[in-house]
Amino acid sequence: MNAAFLPLHFLARHGRLVLVAGLAVGIVFPSLARSLQPLIPQAAALMLFVTALRIGPREAFGRLSQMRTSLGAVAVFQIAVPCLFAILFKM
Repeated sequence: MNAAFLPLHFLARHGRLVLVAGLAVGIVFPSLARSLQPLIPQAAALMLFVTALRIGPREAFGRLSQMRTSLGAVAVFQIAVPCLFAILFKM
């Protein structure tokens, strides 16, 4: 393995620990969290890009046949469930 990828490999192997550590740092240092808040969209885009590189184009396009199922699940979790909770908690 290339030495440049060793830190990324470490972070990938200990993803849960890194997630908890990031949350803890954000809680302990709220001013740091606030200063990094504008970078959240770029960080999310970067993570999606890296994930797409890891998966590869053959796998990504091979899953296009499952798009109907995926879009249905997205509609349920992004639209139907929040609307249901809004209705339930409004009453």
